[in-house]
Amino acid sequence: MDLDGAVAELTRRYQRDPVRHEVGEKSDDHGNARHFFWKVGQVDRVAHTASVISASSPAIVFCRTRHAADKVAKRLEQLGVRAEAIHGGRSQSQRTRALKAFSDGRVWALVATDVAARGIHVTGVACVIHFDPADDAKAYLHRSGRTARAGAPGVVLSMVSEGTANAVRNLQRSLGLDAPVGRPDVAGLKGPGHRIDPNARPRPKVESGQRPRAHAGKNRHRTRKPAHQYWG
Repeated sequence: MDLDGAVAELTRRYQRDPVRHEVGEKSDDHGNARHFFWKVGQVDRVAHTASVISASSPAIVFCRTRHAADKVAKRLEQLGVRAEAIHGGRSQSQRTRALKAFSDGRVWALVATDVAARGIHVTGVACVIHFDPADDAKAYLHRSGRTARAGAPGVVLSMVSEGTANAVRNLQRSLGLDAPVGRPDVAGLKGPGHRIDPNARPRPKVESGQRPRAHAGKNRHRTRKPAHQYWG
């Protein structure tokens, strides 16, 4: 993974013949991921997110802050979607339990921050939802790489509100991703999507410097969709 921004500038300025050692995955495979962008109102994002997860799971939902991740996970639960928040404010044992429940299919969605996402390596993730837009192209690629792994298909969906439209357009240009921002359409996610141009090089961003609750009422006996259902 290339260094960028101020870190890259420091390495060029002060290092002489450096040797770099990399661990973990060399790169994320986005070949089978299809990318969609929905224009939604700020207050409607949770409802649309719940609809997508209900149509296909398991899914990972990305939020910018810990507070947002907790809030979104709670709202999803209230809408009948089994979800767990996972972020740096949770203990290691809490994160481990959440990941196991997700892998076992007892939790349909993980709501994560970017920092927590570094430890999520679960096969069979059908969908990644950018509830909040990624900070830059590298973060977008890392988030999106949680689906469509090892040749499997996957969907990447971004929620675009009025306040984030410009940031998303800049992100698309950085990725060489020419995808329209359309109206919410769960059924439309099954059709052809847009793929990232493999020849596009992301422009670096330079800067200074608890378990799911039991559901009551009509959701109590809700039938679980297959854990590895994909949109083809």
